[in-house]
Amino acid sequence: MMTYKNILKYLSVICLIFNTTVQDFNAQNDSLKMDEIYVVKEFNPVVSSNGNKVLFSPKIIKSSIEKKPTNYSFINKDYPITFNPSPINAARMKKESLNRLYKSYLKVGIGNYLSTQAEGHFSSTRSSKKMIGAHFSHKGSSAKIKNTGFAGYSENNVGLFAEKFGRKKVFSSKVNYNYNTYHYYGYDPVFFPELNKKNTDVYYSKPSIELNLYDYPLTKDTITSTVSNIGFKYQYQIDHLKTNEHNPILSYKLTKPVNTDLLEINTLLDINTAKQLDSINSASTIFYATPSFKTRKDKLSVSLGAGIFVNGETETKLYFKPIIDARYNLVQNIIVPYIGITGDVRRNNYSSLALINPYINSNFISLKNTNQQIKLYGGIRSEISNEITTDVNISYEQLQNTPLFINDTFGIINNQFIVVYEDMSITKFNVSASYNVLSNLEINSSVEYNIFDLSSQLKAWHRPSLVVNAGGRYNIQNKLILSTNIIYNGIRYAKIYGIEDGFTTTFQSRELKAFLDLNIGAEYRYSKKISAFAYLNNITGGRYLQWYNYPVQPINIIGGVSMLF
Repeated sequence: MMTYKNILKYLSVICLIFNTTVQDFNAQNDSLKMDEIYVVKEFNPVVSSNGNKVLFSPKIIKSSIEKKPTNYSFINKDYPITFNPSPINAARMKKESLNRLYKSYLKVGIGNYLSTQAEGHFSSTRSSKKMIGAHFSHKGSSAKIKNTGFAGYSENNVGLFAEKFGRKKVFSSKVNYNYNTYHYYGYDPVFFPELNKKNTDVYYSKPSIELNLYDYPLTKDTITSTVSNIGFKYQYQIDHLKTNEHNPILSYKLTKPVNTDLLEINTLLDINTAKQLDSINSASTIFYATPSFKTRKDKLSVSLGAGIFVNGETETKLYFKPIIDARYNLVQNIIVPYIGITGDVRRNNYSSLALINPYINSNFISLKNTNQQIKLYGGIRSEISNEITTDVNISYEQLQNTPLFINDTFGIINNQFIVVYEDMSITKFNVSASYNVLSNLEINSSVEYNIFDLSSQLKAWHRPSLVVNAGGRYNIQNKLILSTNIIYNGIRYAKIYGIEDGFTTTFQSRELKAFLDLNIGAEYRYSKKISAFAYLNNITGGRYLQWYNYPVQPINIIGGVSMLF
């Protein structure tokens, strides 16, 4: 009996015989003889010496491509497009609201020493045809200073103004009246008991009128238009000593563009006649014409001209003075150096002298005009930012007949002043700076140092070598405004009348100490119409001498209110 294993063996033998028979049959029928050879060994690659090496520097094979002409054709066919715009309402110009203008402003205050202060302005509101108004101001005190006479004063001004606007001309007029009273308080009442408030009174009465006609065409080419101004001013003054003077002034200014440059001509005729109580008359005339030509090229701007000056006093003199000013915009208006040469003739009359020193004795003062022979100046103006501006400069000027105030020698009190005229040169160093942040904060300061070179006088009487000014204003949310002002004057000298050995009379030099005057103020705005203010003047309380024998008031406090209506 055959087992399962035997059956498998027989089947395997049969399959092997069948497979061999088939392969032999296929071999007999195939014309391509193939043998299969199997080689088993390690791979040993060999590089043929006949191989081509790849070059390290490839070569560019020039080839050209034949350009075949291409013809384009367009099919003219319109594609229909439809657009239906939406309607837009007509535009309307929105009116811009203008700030309200008030017709009147009033400010009143009172303080210690019966100090009073008042100020008022009244004017018409907006108009394209005219403007009229009036103003007044008052400042006074009834101060009593230790070891001096009555030191009260009163300064008053009232004025009217009107302006008429045309298309090509503007006419303006002003009428003013000043009335100021002072007292010769520079004496010790213990030694001069006969002097009192009444017989030491000083007053100046000065009415004036001013007329101006501006030729200013408001056309499209205003920049290239010629602008002119004709002015007339007349003022009259009379004082407590019955010294009076008349001073009419006529001026003309022409500004004419010439291509990209500018031609400017200034002329002035100034006549002054004065009469003292003892009928001593004084008359002088100043005339000048100063044509100049201003041009600019790149960063350099130059003004070139010359001045013709006539000074007619007891002797008429003619002067020619250069007018040169050059400025170079070194760094985009940030740094601007400048230099210049100029000259002038200045009016000295009783009115101008009394504005400087109200304690003069006009009966013993002669009048001479100051001739500024030449002034050389140079400096650097810088604008570090939109908020900070500085100016550093030096100048040198030669002056003839500069007025200096000295105590008179015609009485035993020596509390009045006369004038001596001195030829001198002044070298001046000046540094100024300002810091402004919109309308919130403003700070300004300046330092000036003078070197005087005198021809006959020992000192530049009552004129300091060092002057420092500083001030600031801080606006806190337009509600509280704080302000301050600081003045420092260095040592000055006074020329006084003295007696030596009981017999010989001589002039002596007396040193006046340097002083610091500190003032602060505050204003509280309750509303747009009403505010309150307070000022503290001379906080340090120093009784420094402004003029020899004339100490200033100690600390002064004044407060009040201001209003718009």
